[in-house]
Amino acid sequence: MMAGDVTTWEYRTVPVDDGPDLDALGRAGWELIAALAPAGVPTLYFKRPAPDLRTRVTLDQRAAVIAAGGPPATASIGGSGILHPALGHLLA
Repeated sequence: MMAGDVTTWEYRTVPVDDGPDLDALGRAGWELIAALAPAGVPTLYFKRPAPDLRTRVTLDQRAAVIAAGGPPATASIGGSGILHPALGHLLA
């Protein structure tokens, strides 16, 4: 982080009744910051650094492709003129 940069955070609440997978949350970068019981409902509060715009857009695009459930994108490089024909075997 450079001088003058401000870390922005994203937050998540998880009711304890849902039996949260704390290991999975930790691997995903979530840090437990509080455990409270507002209105008698035990709730865990987490934070993690918010992704920058480039990362956020990439993650949103990835989620949209996965949600669409279509086949993976493929590209044909033969005859496109982009790759030298003698190098095609390296990608096979």
